[in-house]
Amino acid sequence: TTPPTAPKPTSSPKPTSNPRPTSQPTPKPTPKPTPKPTPTNAYGLGTGTSNGSAAQGRTALAEAKDKIGLPYIWGGTGPKGYDCSGLTMTSWKVAGVYLNRTSRDQYKQVLKISYDNLRVGDLVFWSTDPSNPNSIYHVAMWAGNGQIMEAPRPGVPLRVTAMRWAGTMPYAGRP
Repeated sequence: TTPPTAPKPTSSPKPTSNPRPTSQPTPKPTPKPTPKPTPTNAYGLGTGTSNGSAAQGRTALAEAKDKIGLPYIWGGTGPKGYDCSGLTMTSWKVAGVYLNRTSRDQYKQVLKISYDNLRVGDLVFWSTDPSNPNSIYHVAMWAGNGQIMEAPRPGVPLRVTAMRWAGTMPYAGRP
C-alpha cells in the first residue's frame, strides 16, 4: 500500500489595490416599530376612562339637582351639605359610577372630551393653570343649555348657573 500524500499548501488570495464596489448596496436591517406610549402629559395624566352612559349622566344630574339650595360645606359629601367634588362623586354614585374624591383626581380619572361633545352629567373643571391638572380647584356638572350644576364656595348654596369659561381646563370629562 502506498502511504497517503500530504496535501499541497495553497496560497491565500492577495487583496487588490482597487477593490470594485458591488452593484447592489448592502441592505440595512429594518428597524422594529416602537410601541406607541399611553398618552400622557408632563403630569402623568392619562386619557382616563368612561363607564357612564348618557342615561347615567341624566340620573347623576337629577340627583345633584335634588340638592339645590343645600349649603356648600368644605369636604362635604352629604347629606346636609357638599363641596364641589363631593357633589359630583355622590351624584354619579347614585347613577352607578364611582368617582374619586377630589376634583383633581376626578379629572385624572375621567375620559377627556371636547366641550363640543358635552352631554348632561359630564364634568367641567377649573384651574389656576389650564396646562397643569395639579392646579385644578373646582369641578361642576354640565346641565345642558349653557348651564352647570355646582357647589360653588362657602356662603353660596348649591345651584344651577350659567357656564363660566374663564379658567377651564382644555378638556371636560366624561365619567
